[in-house]
Amino acid sequence: SLLATLLVLTSCTHPPPPQSDSPQQSIWSGEAKPMVLSDPDDRSVEVGTEFTSGSDGTITAVRFYQGPDDVGATEATIWSSYGTKLATAPLPPGGSGWREVQLVSPVAVEADRSYVVSYRASRGHYSSDPDTFAGGRSVKNGWLTAVDGVFTDGDGFPEQSTDGRNYYVDVVFRP
Repeated sequence: SLLATLLVLTSCTHPPPPQSDSPQQSIWSGEAKPMVLSDPDDRSVEVGTEFTSGSDGTITAVRFYQGPDDVGATEATIWSSYGTKLATAPLPPGGSGWREVQLVSPVAVEADRSYVVSYRASRGHYSSDPDTFAGGRSVKNGWLTAVDGVFTDGDGFPEQSTDGRNYYVDVVFRP
């Protein structure tokens, strides 16, 4: 029985995250606020976050911080790491602050795989922090780990990154 216990303990690859009151998890809290509320860039751009999960689960919603001048947020997307759209959701007009849009159908995600969550800021003026991911840093909360901020000009799969920038795009995850 001691051998069986040791085998079980050594076969677990991920320790459980700290328990929270909610089964839902996101990378950033609702109190998190970007340093740059409205970037002066006024071009259409898709901004997002590359992330992984330490557990299989589902994405039920997309969250993002919308600054006061970001009036062109039009669509949120969940992508595979290869650029395949897994889900999209239209973004109705809304005010400044954290916004959340439910997905029509939850998206299943697998542990230890990379995904991207993004939204299109068709008139620019997205929110950001300049160096959250600089030097290879990541942000971890529960099962979720944000590894980089990503973007592309116009619309499409955001796979470019610069200076470790964080665009405050997030998911609602259920393990």
